Amino acid sequence: FRYDNIPEAPLVGAVLPPHREPELILARDLCRMLALELHAHEVYNYSFVPDRLLEAVGVAALPHSVVANPVAPEVCRMRRHVLPSVLQALGTALRSAPAVCLFEHGKGYHPEVRDADGLPHEVREVALAAAGGPGFDYPALRSGVAGVLRRSGFAVAFDELLGRSDELPWIHPGKTVAITLGATLCGYVGELHPQVAHQLELPRGVALANLDLRQLLRAGASACRFADLPRFPAQPVDVALLVPQGTRVKQCAELLRHAGGKLVRGVELFEVYRGEGLPAGTKSLNFTVTLGADDRTLTGKDEEKFLAKVRERASEVGAELRG
Repeated sequence: FRYDNIPEAPLVGAVLPPHREPELILARDLCRMLALELHAHEVYNYSFVPDRLLEAVGVAALPHSVVANPVAPEVCRMRRHVLPSVLQALGTALRSAPAVCLFEHGKGYHPEVRDADGLPHEVREVALAAAGGPGFDYPALRSGVAGVLRRSGFAVAFDELLGRSDELPWIHPGKTVAITLGATLCGYVGELHPQVAHQLELPRGVALANLDLRQLLRAGASACRFADLPRFPAQPVDVALLVPQGTRVKQCAELLRHAGGKLVRGVELFEVYRGEGLPAGTKSLNFTVTLGADDRTLTGKDEEKFLAKVRERASEVGAELRG
């Protein structure tokens, strides 16, 4: 039983590969790109939020998971979404900076839906809010978020955001669009509702966005495609179509692509307007159509021809070109 009587043998131990969490990997990559490309600053907030914030954004009446917090009983409800926390941080940041873009990666909790383990359903989100003028407004945030997602392999598009006013009362109904990947709703980007901005003592025109990481992963990324850099500048054209309320955004986007033919490089919805100045039962779908050619710089005549074709074909979807 002495040590020199024990036969020699190589040590054998199983080395398991490190666990990979797709949601965290995606969140890390998106946060890094948002910070780099949008000059955004990451913030960290508690998952439980004060009652006054829930009242300000209009969700105090919705069900919330409640935790015991004897130190601050008014801060005992868990947030349903990450964005209200970012809006609260934005108000603080604007006191010391004229323009700022903030984002946070975190979770929200929906107690009315239970997961397989019986716990409140969790949503994992990346939320953004920006204010301060050009470069920190809705058009800039819409373009920046779409660019980050597409460079990450997600071929997202913009669509009309329907049926979310009760769950998301802080969004501007006319200046918010859905971020979709195929038939999957993966988030939204738009402006803060003016009434909520007033309640939070924020300036008008605050831009905001929300990305649902689990929906992005469920829809799936595609392989990135590379192309030569364009030799000639693109020409953006804003197009407003007056359509019946039931008309889908996809129908109008296809109409615009067919009207522009090979010159169309992109079609993006940026506003859905309902209200004063429009006939009853109609809405205005406002698009930015990017035109371009590989062999020349486009002129005003090219834009006029494109708009003329849109006007000719608008009746195919029951639309009318405004302006």
